[in-house]
Amino acid sequence: MNVTKKKIFHYGGFDMRKMVCLFFILTVALFLGGCSSGSDDPTYSVKGVVVDDNGSGLAGVTVELSDDASGTAGAAAVGGAVIETATTDANGNYTIAGIEAGNYTITPKREGYIFVPATIPVTVSNADVDLSTDDNKKIAARKDNSDDAVQTASGFLHYTLPDQYQYEQDGGLIANEAAALFSGYTLTNGIDYGKGTEVSGYALDQFVDKAAVNAATPDPDGVLETHDARKLYSVVLRSKQDGFSNRTKFIGQGYYNADLTWDQFVLGYLLDLNYSGKVHYPGSVAEPPTQVKMYNIKYVYDIYMFRKIDVKRPDADGTIATFEVAATADNHVDDATYATSTGLATTKFEVSKKSFGAYTNVNVIPLTQFLTDYVTGTPASYTYEIIALDDTKSQTGWTYAAMQQAYYLPDYDFIIQIDASGNVVAGTKINFPVRIELISAAAVEYDYAAKNPPAYAKAYDE
Repeated sequence: MNVTKKKIFHYGGFDMRKMVCLFFILTVALFLGGCSSGSDDPTYSVKGVVVDDNGSGLAGVTVELSDDASGTAGAAAVGGAVIETATTDANGNYTIAGIEAGNYTITPKREGYIFVPATIPVTVSNADVDLSTDDNKKIAARKDNSDDAVQTASGFLHYTLPDQYQYEQDGGLIANEAAALFSGYTLTNGIDYGKGTEVSGYALDQFVDKAAVNAATPDPDGVLETHDARKLYSVVLRSKQDGFSNRTKFIGQGYYNADLTWDQFVLGYLLDLNYSGKVHYPGSVAEPPTQVKMYNIKYVYDIYMFRKIDVKRPDADGTIATFEVAATADNHVDDATYATSTGLATTKFEVSKKSFGAYTNVNVIPLTQFLTDYVTGTPASYTYEIIALDDTKSQTGWTYAAMQQAYYLPDYDFIIQIDASGNVVAGTKINFPVRIELISAAAVEYDYAAKNPPAYAKAYDE
């Protein structure tokens, strides 16, 4: 009998080979399903907040969640692979969802900002994590001024404002300006624009970080501490559009226009592109007192800050001469036009070398160089008071003879008096001097207008 082997597994119309294959496939599928990893594990969310210097939420920050770089339970995740990201909303809030239990690290990132803390370790364990409720887990952001030029050799600091001019030139829309350029700053409303008009703007002080200026200011004795070093400087503003500043135009026209003090500078606002991105000082502001409009600079971008010492003259009005201590024969604004227009030449300092105590061959400026004919024609007629930052210390009753033995050290930012033997006179060291005052029994009359004014230090190529 000839039996067909092909039909050997065929029974009742059902192919046994197909049944075995199906059984095998189902078995494998069940096995693989039982060995799957994570598909059914619970997941959680991590949320938090990023705030600026004013405590307001900062939008546009990318928040990265990295896994444990070492793969060891409990270890910080610094350097691990980024597994999820989120972006902070208008209130600075972020949420990262779909996170399994484990150890992670939060890292905030946004160009132009420094974050404290730079990273936050996070442990997710059977519950959502809300970092915004823990002050130690809130992320504080501040503008990164690390690339700003700190020109200690030339005596000035350089900071920049949001580049509205370039933003407009690149086709940026005014409607998007706040989000693109000002998300890290606080807007002030109700600013007097004159004739009953009110505008909104950004207070200027928030663009120059106190900590950054303190760090850039010499402090050899470590006594600057919590003081605001910004008060030691005068301020020059410059336009990104055409280089205009309150300084260059008016000195070129024969005017001698003092720069802004810090106390004056902070009274102004930076307006948006609806007002050509200019600095505006409200008409209600008493200081600067007279030619306030010369500080209203369009498309303002550069902020230059110069270490200065004021000298209060002995006239009835108590007028001030402001000297930039870095203004020397080799480092000053070209005043040729000014000299031609007025017949006057701005005063420059002569820096010499001197050794005393622990200081060897250091740069010094004799204090008598501050007593130019723009201050007085008879310096021996007065006694003098030296006043330090925030009135922390003052020396009174200095005679002109004492002034002739006193020096300012620009690299160390203090004044010291030396006796005839070259020894330091005890108790005469004054850190961070801000003013020299001429003291007289009665106000004097003097023709200051015909005298040579203090020089400007050079901030940039004219």
